[in-house]
Parts: sequence; C-alpha cells; structure tokens
Amino acid sequence: MSLPCRLRLGLILPITGVALYACGGDINTPPPNGTLEVTTVTSGEEQDPDGYTIQLDGGAGTAIGSSATHSFTEVPSGDHTVQLGGSAANCTVAEENPRTVTVTGGEVASITFTVTCGPTTGGLSVTASTTGPDPDPDGYMLSIDGAEGGTLGVNATVALSSVPAGVHTVGLSGLSANCQMQGANIRSVTVSPGTNAAVSYAVTCTAVPAGAGSLRITTATSGAGADPDGYTFTLDGGTATPIAAAATTTLANLAPGAHTVRLGSLSSNCSVQGVNPKPVSVTGGAEAAVSFAVTCTATTGTVEVKVTTSGTLADPDGYLAKLDGSGDGKPLAVNGSVSFTGVAVGNHTVVLTGLAENCSANGGPSKSAAVTAGQTSQVSFAVTCAGATGSIKVTATTTGTSLDPDGFSVSLDGGAGQTLGSNASLILPNVSPGDHSVGLTGIAGNCTVGEANPTTVAVTAGAEAAVAFTVTCTSTGDMQWTPIAFPAGFTGRDLWASSASDIYVAGSSGNSAAIMHYDGQSWTNQPVPADGGTPAFPNAVWGAAANDVYAAGGRLVWHNTGAGWVTVLEDCCNDQLFVLGGSSAEDVHVGGYHETATGAIVLILDKKASGWFKNENAIEEDSDIFDISGLSATDVWAVGLQVATWQPPEGETDVWPTVLHYNGTSWTINYQIPSFHDQPSEALTAIWPTAPNSVFMVGARGRIFHYDGSSWTPMTSPTSAYLRDLWGSSGSDLFAVGDEGILRFDGASWTIINPTKGTRVWGAGRDVFVLTDTVVLHGTR
Repeated sequence: MSLPCRLRLGLILPITGVALYACGGDINTPPPNGTLEVTTVTSGEEQDPDGYTIQLDGGAGTAIGSSATHSFTEVPSGDHTVQLGGSAANCTVAEENPRTVTVTGGEVASITFTVTCGPTTGGLSVTASTTGPDPDPDGYMLSIDGAEGGTLGVNATVALSSVPAGVHTVGLSGLSANCQMQGANIRSVTVSPGTNAAVSYAVTCTAVPAGAGSLRITTATSGAGADPDGYTFTLDGGTATPIAAAATTTLANLAPGAHTVRLGSLSSNCSVQGVNPKPVSVTGGAEAAVSFAVTCTATTGTVEVKVTTSGTLADPDGYLAKLDGSGDGKPLAVNGSVSFTGVAVGNHTVVLTGLAENCSANGGPSKSAAVTAGQTSQVSFAVTCAGATGSIKVTATTTGTSLDPDGFSVSLDGGAGQTLGSNASLILPNVSPGDHSVGLTGIAGNCTVGEANPTTVAVTAGAEAAVAFTVTCTSTGDMQWTPIAFPAGFTGRDLWASSASDIYVAGSSGNSAAIMHYDGQSWTNQPVPADGGTPAFPNAVWGAAANDVYAAGGRLVWHNTGAGWVTVLEDCCNDQLFVLGGSSAEDVHVGGYHETATGAIVLILDKKASGWFKNENAIEEDSDIFDISGLSATDVWAVGLQVATWQPPEGETDVWPTVLHYNGTSWTINYQIPSFHDQPSEALTAIWPTAPNSVFMVGARGRIFHYDGSSWTPMTSPTSAYLRDLWGSSGSDLFAVGDEGILRFDGASWTIINPTKGTRVWGAGRDVFVLTDTVVLHGTR
C-alpha cells in the first residue's frame, strides 16, 4: 500500500545535539483511481427547473442541479468522456459537449459546463379605445387562443407576461350589441422570446336603441378531441366574436326583433347538433337565449408498449421505448409498460433500446403500430436475457521468507477488496459474462507479484474462470546496501531523493555551506547564496518534484527549479531554520526554533499560493519539536519535549516527552510521558503515520510505539540504543535508523537488517536511502 506525500518537520534534538530533519512522503506509483468533479454553472432567464444529467463514459445519467457540483469517485486513471444532457431547448452549453477529461490516480480532476438560458416567453399588451355615447358599462372579455384572458376596460390596456413564444389568436367578447369594432375582432399576433407584442382595438358605440333586450349565447361540447381554441359566433352576419367550447356570453343592448346567431371556427372533427345558424327573437326589456351543442370525435390515439423479460440475469436498469425514433424515449421496467398519448392516426414505429449485452428482444427491437383515432394500439416485446452468471477463482501462491502476515486483498473491477490469504483461494460468485479486471493489493514491500496486476479475465455464463497470482517475498534482512561516499570533508545533515539518480543532501563542507547532488554517477556541490555575506548552513532539504526542490538554514529558504539555488525567503526573523517539508509545490513548510523574552517557541513558516506567512506559536510555548509528520493538512502528528511545572516542590520544572496532534485548527496533546528529576524519561524522536488509525513512533533506548486510533502501545524492539528517524511506505513496511543500525518492520516484527549507524532515512518508490556520517546507503526493497 502506498501513501500520499506528507508533511514532516523536526527540530534539533537538545538532548543529543543531533539534528533530526525530515520531510517524509511516498512517491511510489499513485493509486490507480482518482476523483472527477463535474460542475454546472447556469445563467440567464428561465433556467431549466429540473437541472440536467451527466453521463460518464456513456453510462447511466446522473442528476445534477443547474448550478451544482457532483463528484465521481474511484474513477480509473486515464481519459474519460463527460456529457451534459437534459437541458431545456432554451439553454445552450458554451463548451464542447461531450468533452474529454484526464483523471490521474489519487488526484481530483475538474470539469465545468457553462450553460446560458434565454427566455421562452414574451409579453402581450391588448388595448381598447372606445368612443360613442353609450359605451359598454362592464367592459370587454379578452380571449387568448380560445381561453379567457381576463377583463379589459373600454379605454384601457392589459399587459400579459410569460406568454409562450409563437403565434396566438386574440379576440374580444362581451361587447354590447350597440358597440361595433373597427376591423376584425379575432386577430393573429406573433410573440417572440424576450419581446412584447401589441394589439389595439377601436370600438364605436351608438346610443342604446329604444326597447332594447339582451341575448344569452351558450356552448356545450362533448366527445373526444374537443376543439382546443374554442369557436366564434356572429350575430346577423356581423363580426366574428370568440367564445369558448363550453361557455356563456351575453349581448346587452340588442334591438328588439328577429336575429340569427351562427357558430363558426369549428375543427373538422366537431359538428353542431341541429341548425346553424339559429334564429332567435328578442323582446324589449327581456333576455332571449340560444344554445349550441357540439359533438367532437377523436383525432389521435394511444400506443401502449409492454415488455416481459425472462432469464436470471435481467437488465438491471430496464429499457427505453422510443416512438418513431424521436426524443430521449420513455423508461420502462424489465416487466412493465408505458404509454404514448396523443399519437396521430396512422402507422408508427416503436423501438426498444437500452438492452444489456446479455439480453435480446425476440423478433428484433423494432415493431410497427397502427394508430386509430380514439383507440389504444398495443405493442409487446419479449426479452430473453442470458440465464446464468459465471464466477472467478482467485488463487495466491506465495514463496520466500518474511511472508506478508495479513495476506492480500482482491478487488473485482476496482470495487471493494476481499481478504485473501498468502497461500489461499477465493471464489468471486455471480459475475456477469464478459471481460473483468482482478487486482491484488495489500502487498508488503518485500514481496513482488509475478503476473500482470491487475489482470484481465474473461467470464463465461455458467463457468468458473481462474486467476492465479504468484508472489515472491524476500527476507527483510536480505536487502543489499550500496554505499555512495561523499566527497572528502563533507558532512550531511538531511537528505531527500526522487530516485536513485536524484539525491540531495544538505550539510557543510569544512566551514562552507554545501548542498550535494547525486545524479547516479557522482556528487556535485551546488552552492547556495549567503545571508548578507555570512554563510548560512543548509540544515534541511525537501522537494515536491525533481525540478522543484527547497532547502532551509539560518534565516534563509532557497529554491531550485533545475537552474541553481536562489533565495526565496530571507531575514524573516532572528531565528534558526532547521526543518523543511510539504505536501505539494504550493504547500511548503519551514520549521525552526525562535527565541523570545519568555522562552523558546516553535516557528513555522508556510508557503501557500499567496506567499509565505509566519506562525510563531503553532505548537506550544517552551517546547522542542523533534519531528512532525502528517497524512494531510488536517491530520498532523508531532513529537518533542514540553516544559512542565510539577508539584511538589513548588517551582520545579521538567520536560516531558509529548505527542501532539493537529486537526487543521488547533494542536492538542495526544500523549505525554511525565518525567521528573529522580525519574527521567528519554525523548521521543520521530513519528510516522500510515493511516488515521495507525501511527508509529520511535525514541531513545530503542523504544517503538504504535497508535491504533485510541491508545499508544509499546512494540517489541530489537535494540535498546537510540533511534533517530523513521520512514515507511505502508503499515507493514517501515524503516527506522539509529545508533545500532537500520531496523525494518514487516507488519509482524521489527528486525535489525544492517548494523550501520544511521541518522536519517528516506524512501522513493522501491529505493531506500540512509544517511550516515560519511555515506548514503542505497538499498532496494
């Protein structure tokens, strides 16, 4: 198991005078999967109310809001396509759609779709201007597409908003019989998105005739396929006036005598029962009535699609039914139905899509449907899916010494892992037919897999496929160490490497500051700028990448991008910078020791995207910090000594070995070993977390501790000599260095694997580097 690069800081250990400088991390191959964040940003009018869908690599659509972010986790490394769908017709995606995005293991890739929506509606204003001695006392009734649109005063304007774009029919009803409209009553007007259309009516009213009466006109409609925009009526062959399919309107101030009323503008599927026009006689001061009964017949039909599925491996997400190949289709279950209504009379085609690879429609996925007005046409599909799944038998055969104590983990297609012993088999049941990926993880650093990992296996329905992994483990003491000698007179204080051919060691050569770089063949002294003419000895070195390396010492911080060292921070304070570390190129941390009037406190300088800033009290007052190591910016561990006052006797103080934890906001004491003058307790020197609930720590007298998320437990150590540094690639592959040599932990026990005294340890991939007084030892796991 590999770990992300992490922060490691430390200070000079006052008890021994030996400098502990560390920036730990793991630059092994990153995890195979990453995260993909998809963001939508929508602006404009009439935004899509139900949001959109996003498809990753053509898979099932996932809902996302119009301005929102959705994260796909466990996405395999490589190029992927993302498509935004489900947008309303008035909304446009600014970027290419679909788009390709590259996902890198262990990282977050981001992609944004910018959507602009325009209006789908406009405004409509209707104005009436009335002249004459006896205008209509109650005004007029506005009709929009055969439906009532509200009242309109005789000299007034009605402004309508949110009118759908397109051609609309406008008319006025409810005019008194003594009022006549100039021009046509029923008019067509085009409403464009985001604009206002206008219609004006001029009405002239004469004096009410003597002995006038009124006429009530009623419409009633039955049957299917009723006329959606209503009808019109004319009085005595005059101007057509709108009336709804089921409505009543009254004509006031109508001269007495015989009149005729005609109902018009009927759809071809509708007819009036009885005579049309109809005669009516109006008597002065009375109300006459005329009614029209309209019967309509259906003009459309319905198509009902049914599907039945057989087999034991049915399509998990069902199907889609499409009518005449248009639209996105309608979803239906593997044994379900769906209906298309309002289908025009005639022949149509229904296509069943979205079938899984193991499913097929009997007779093909396309069928015809003849639609009759007012009737339901049924189309049935019978789908057969492959009747059985397969299985995969995964076997691990492990040879050698120091076998992985906790075995391995097997994952299918990048899913959750299942435990597999070092020499055992595991059956993965109910696997769908086709090609699948099987991976073996949790492999100790001293073990290697002989086959491609992960490997691809073909699964056949009803059969068992086999995958065999052969693992070879070497003894943790079998590592061969190659010395890389320093130039004469050079003393190293800290090291960092990206590979065996890119090693940096910070230190001094005689009385001169020096940073030595090893290119796989020889060492080169890379000078660093002085502090105002005074040499500043580099105490620490750390890199974010091979061409992005930092060093620190004195009051200076230097940076090397491949063209030599330049000073990036100088004369920050009256301090001494000892340690350097980070988690990325924009997250670099420099640590040191700062003298104040009240005592010594920890100094941390942080480089973020906005620059460097200083945290003078980041840990604890009157404390020495020997090592800091973190999994992330919100999960950081530190070890050191804290000054403590104890009673009795009054006023006595001592220093206690202390473990601190930082949660991204504040530091708290996680663990502390009280020590007194008569019972001293040696220092804790280095700490290394491999997971939030698995932290290792070493110190004086060869002490090693492990934290399981709740408490610290001493581990059996093979030495009682001073341990000075700690590094690991996983919880079952750690190295410690100290006065009695190099130690290694294989997940079960600690063993001295080399007697050479070491002061610093660092790893890069399968390479391990140990700093000694005169050489760097290079070992390969």
